Formats: sequence, C-alpha cells, structure tokens
Amino acid sequence: MTHLSKFPVSWLKIDQSFIRELGDSPDATAIVKAVIGLSRSLGIQVVAEGVETLDQWRELKRRGCDLAQGYLIAKPMSADRVPHFMRTWQGVNTRSKGKQAAC
Repeated sequence: MTHLSKFPVSWLKIDQSFIRELGDSPDATAIVKAVIGLSRSLGIQVVAEGVETLDQWRELKRRGCDLAQGYLIAKPMSADRVPHFMRTWQGVNTRSKGKQAAC
C-alpha cells in the first residue's frame, strides 16, 4: 500500500486467485470490491487478471472494473498473432441476442 502514495501508480491488477473465487468466496468477493473501491478513490484504473467466464466479467464490470485479461478475451498467443487478433476481435458477447461489447 505504501507504493500507492510513493510512486506514480496508474493501474492496479486484481490477481486471478481472487477472480477465480469471485461470487463463491465472501473473502475473495470482499477483496475484489475493496481493490476496485480503493482504485476509484485514488483515481487509479483497475484490471482483473484471469477472467474466464462472462459471469465474472459482468460482476467485475458491475463493480466498476476497467479492463479484463484472461481466456474470456483470448488464449495466450505468439506476438506475431497479436496484430491479426486486434484487427479481427469483436469483443465479448455480453447479451443473448448476439450484440457485442468490448471488455
């Protein structure tokens, strides 16, 4: 926590171990909520690591999470595949009617 006031931090990352248990573990859910709340209070953006399900992303987004990384977005890929991925990625289908929304 000391680093948040001593260094120019612009992002906080929520570890995948908390994301994995989001909604199932009251402790993990409380930590996710606290990190997002702290980030908002300090004007820092937050990224969630290890987001694998749409339910996880919806819960994170509802709480104010800015970005997600994980298998929901894409599986690991070689650097030479990234430009193609970025050109063709259409977001994560967040609605049952097929509309796309970027994570």
